[in-house]
Amino acid sequence: MRASRSKTELELRVELERVQARLNELEATQNAIRRGDVDAIVVDGPNGSQVFTLQSPEDPYRILAERMNEGAATLSADGTILFCNRRLAEMVEIPSEQLLGSPFSSILREDRRNFFQELLRSTVKNDIRTEHELLREGKSPLPVQLSLSLVAFSELEKVFCLVATDLSELNRAKRGLREQSEIFELAQDAIVIRDLHGRIQSWNRGAKDLYGWPAEEALGRVISDLLHTLFPQPFEAIEALLLTSKEWEGEVTQTRRGGGTVVVASRWSLLRDERGIPTAILEINRDITARKEAEEKLRKLNQELESRVALRTRELADSMKDLESFAYSVSHDLRAPLRHIDGFLTLLSTRTYATLDDSSKHYIDRTLLASRRMGELIDDLLQFSRTGRTEIYKAPVDLNALIQEVLRELEPEARTRKVNWQLAQLPTVAADKAMLKQVVANLVGNALKFTRGRETAQIEVGSKPGLNGEFVLFVRDNGAGFDMRYYNKLFQVFQRLHSDQEFEGTGIGLAICRSIVEHHGGRIWAEGSVGEGATFYFLLPADYREGELHELVEAHLAG
Repeated sequence: MRASRSKTELELRVELERVQARLNELEATQNAIRRGDVDAIVVDGPNGSQVFTLQSPEDPYRILAERMNEGAATLSADGTILFCNRRLAEMVEIPSEQLLGSPFSSILREDRRNFFQELLRSTVKNDIRTEHELLREGKSPLPVQLSLSLVAFSELEKVFCLVATDLSELNRAKRGLREQSEIFELAQDAIVIRDLHGRIQSWNRGAKDLYGWPAEEALGRVISDLLHTLFPQPFEAIEALLLTSKEWEGEVTQTRRGGGTVVVASRWSLLRDERGIPTAILEINRDITARKEAEEKLRKLNQELESRVALRTRELADSMKDLESFAYSVSHDLRAPLRHIDGFLTLLSTRTYATLDDSSKHYIDRTLLASRRMGELIDDLLQFSRTGRTEIYKAPVDLNALIQEVLRELEPEARTRKVNWQLAQLPTVAADKAMLKQVVANLVGNALKFTRGRETAQIEVGSKPGLNGEFVLFVRDNGAGFDMRYYNKLFQVFQRLHSDQEFEGTGIGLAICRSIVEHHGGRIWAEGSVGEGATFYFLLPADYREGELHELVEAHLAG
């Protein structure tokens, strides 16, 4: 019994050493495989040992596999990776030497590993194609399609060939198609795809909502017949244009299911296959019926407004003629008695003035002054009434020469006083010279008048550019000024901010300036304060540019 027991212990020790040696051999083999030091693996099985080639550069299969865009591998019967190409290693981001000798299921999701083993058993009978996900450390799993086939090199040497196809791009494309399909269905416009014969191939919800036909009843029918489409030009001409330019758009009238017409803005695009051959037409229709109705209403309305404007224009022209006749009549009828009053009072004062007492002399002087002021008012009113009706004759105007003309006319008053003139160099502008001179004369004359209380009158005439290239001229003085609270009265007829005892005037001069400047398309304004002077500005539009002035000069000389 002792000998028997010793024998058993010896046998166990030998078996243990044999197993340990086998484990060491497997570990060494695995390391050699990973380093690429071996050319084949011998796998023991129930049918004996099988040799699987690993390193064979001349092997056409290996060369082909390395050049594939898909991941490729050969697996043993139990799913051990015997060979993998570079692409498979890239897909799982594991070096190929680490994949060799490891179970393929180790790079699959844990919950799918048992299922993979079942696939291998099924592949013995038939080729298998299924979808899995390959694990990637630190990243989301990679969706792939696995194709498995059993290859028998001999009765004993059988392996599984595996091809892994990356589905990420395909899945993204599918998602894109789904999203496009959803957009296609959710679009409010009617979107239709039809073949070259007009038969409807695709019909979205927008088309159903617009025309009332459900997709199942519209598909396969000729769209122009279904909707009784009325085209803005012959259909053959539209087709020819579509084939040459690939697109067409226009407005068409169509009939809805059950009656009732709609006007749509229709846009067609020609669809072609990969060879460039036309295959179908994409048609997008937008309902513009309400807009067309609104446009039509806006067009009755415009015609009505134009008729009203024409009527008002005729009435205004008639009123202007009547006003002009009235102004002429008033002028003539008022001037005659004024001339008589002035003439007889002048004659009376000449003959009897020396014999009259002081009160009588005062009465005659005041009456003569009033009649002459009345004459000035009539002249100014007539001039104001003509300003807005007089046609502007645009010509180049040298403002420097114009200022000198005005100063010569004001010289009789200016030479009796101490006046400091500050005259800037001014440009040439395009304007009506006579009208512009009247504006400048009124502004400079006012500056001279309202500085009478100053020992030395300071009067400046200058210019500056406007914000949008306009021309701005200003006249500044150190005179009486005005209260800005009453600014709104400044350019109104008969609105004066000073009494006759302080400064003479009719209260029409600034109103005439405003009318002339506005007639030129400009504007006039002022700034001032009581006792500290005033500045008057007027702006002319930016039509005095050099090019236009040259044209005006040439036209002026030619005329």
